[in-house]
Amino acid sequence: MHLERSHPEYFPKTVIVKKTVEDVKATQQDLLGVPRNLGTGSIPVPSDFAFGVRNVDTMGDDVWNAAKCLHGEPSSQKELEPDRDLGRCVKPGSRNQVRRPEDANRAFGCPTVRTDIPFKEFKSVADYNNYGDEPEAVDLLFPATYQELGVTEFDF
Repeated sequence: MHLERSHPEYFPKTVIVKKTVEDVKATQQDLLGVPRNLGTGSIPVPSDFAFGVRNVDTMGDDVWNAAKCLHGEPSSQKELEPDRDLGRCVKPGSRNQVRRPEDANRAFGCPTVRTDIPFKEFKSVADYNNYGDEPEAVDLLFPATYQELGVTEFDF
């Protein structure tokens, strides 16, 4: 008793708090070199358990990977040829055949970039037309200097 009264720093004061408060503290702290506690608890599986299916055990020698899915295993020359409808319409009555010789170089269909209709200053979210004002891939990879501030090249 005498030691406790003379040196209170040796014996920290006990504070009783709710368990939920301690659980929040345990999930909100990031400790160095330790995975973050997500508060979900541990999964009841053995320590050497791995999720997924083993390729070698289940499939044997017939292992299909991404390359085989893309290239396949053609068994004849006909399987290597392109489909008969590739790049052309085969539906009767809907073919893009010219009826007059002056239409030989005519482009059929609707253009991808709509320059034939006026540009809208305030474009709706539901408007799926491309007016030619959409960014190119290089603009997405290398954005302009002031892009983060909402200032585009069009504003300059």
